[in-house]
Amino acid sequence: MYRKGYRDSQEAHQGLSRYSPFCNQQRGHQSLGHLTPAAVYFGRKEYDREELALRR
Repeated sequence: MYRKGYRDSQEAHQGLSRYSPFCNQQRGHQSLGHLTPAAVYFGRKEYDREELALRR
């Protein structure tokens, strides 16, 4: 996530509300073996926890 200068708290909330679903449901994370947090949390994809630990 990058720092951005928002005009007010409403604009910040709107911007973060758009980014959060992307980050959790579409963007793969290196520490999760390039899976999304949602895929790992909800078990949609199989992954090996030991293998992920070695990648960190």
